[in-house]
Amino acid sequence: MMVASQSSAGSVGPLRMTFHHLKPTLDPKPLFPLPNPLNRRPMRSLFSLKLSLTFLLCLGALALSISGLLAIELPATTTSLHLRNGDRITGVIASESTTEIIINSPTLGQITIPTAQVDHREQIPAPIAVPPAPTIVPAIAKPVITQPPPPKPKHWATDVQIGMNLRYSATDATDYLAAVHTTYTKGRMREALNYSFIYGKTGDILSANRMTASSKTDFDMGERWYLYNLAGAGYDKIRRIDSEYEIGPGVGVMVLNSLTNHFVWRSEVGFSFQEQFRNDYTDQVTYSARLAQLISWKLWEKLTSNTHFEFFPNLQNFGDYRLRLETTLSYPLLENISLNLIASDLYDTLPVFGITRNDFQIRSALGLRF
Repeated sequence: MMVASQSSAGSVGPLRMTFHHLKPTLDPKPLFPLPNPLNRRPMRSLFSLKLSLTFLLCLGALALSISGLLAIELPATTTSLHLRNGDRITGVIASESTTEIIINSPTLGQITIPTAQVDHREQIPAPIAVPPAPTIVPAIAKPVITQPPPPKPKHWATDVQIGMNLRYSATDATDYLAAVHTTYTKGRMREALNYSFIYGKTGDILSANRMTASSKTDFDMGERWYLYNLAGAGYDKIRRIDSEYEIGPGVGVMVLNSLTNHFVWRSEVGFSFQEQFRNDYTDQVTYSARLAQLISWKLWEKLTSNTHFEFFPNLQNFGDYRLRLETTLSYPLLENISLNLIASDLYDTLPVFGITRNDFQIRSALGLRF
């Protein structure tokens, strides 16, 4: 290759390039070599393959999701079509176009209605499915044990005693006894009514003819203390008393009430006024204090004892007094029948002229309680 030189005159002549003797070489090397597939790096090819597989998997998952959404059956919406003539058709719209509406009615079936006849439409919300109520198995009713009603309180209690003593000997003797004891209890009040009658003969001579009746009212003031009023009347032909009566108030106290030993002890203090009409045409008036002890004791399982002891000191003359003692032993034969042994003693320092001061008797009687 030759390049023209600059002349002496300073002008530049034409530049000429001449290629001489161009010969191919034994190892030609191209100026811009083409890419060879075999020369690609194996790591780059593996990355491209993974990228392509990931893209395909994403496309598959998207397609499955879309197909699943399309496969979900949406609940059909109930529509009510109001026609221009005033009718109304309710059902599920099967298809709709600009000219007609095909609706499935539960009563009329599938109906085609021109769009021009529809005045307006109304969407009816689907009914809310209410889960069925759980089946409640009724519990087996337990048998109710009915308790018997408590017995009504018994206010009245009565004890009737009937006795007869017979003796056939050189001198025959016959004695009759009748007694009634009645009590009434209600609240804080107690009422006790007593009546007794004794009549007897020894031979042709009157040996007993006495009657007594009394009423005693108690009113409780508390658990232990109570007030009382006592009234009585009667006669005693043997002691030559045609009639007598007495009355007197007082106060009492429950000294001991042992449920374990079945022992009840009450003590009373009060006043007594007594008047006797005697068959010697004299009257005896006595003002006395009254000191009484009332004891009830269950000696054994079936044997009870009731003792009434009364002492009347004369307030006009402290040397005179009256005393009254009565003890009853009761043994039950049956539920309401009992055998009673009664011992009584009457003592008076001011008797009728010719009558002894003391009168002691022992009697037996059959008792009926109800």
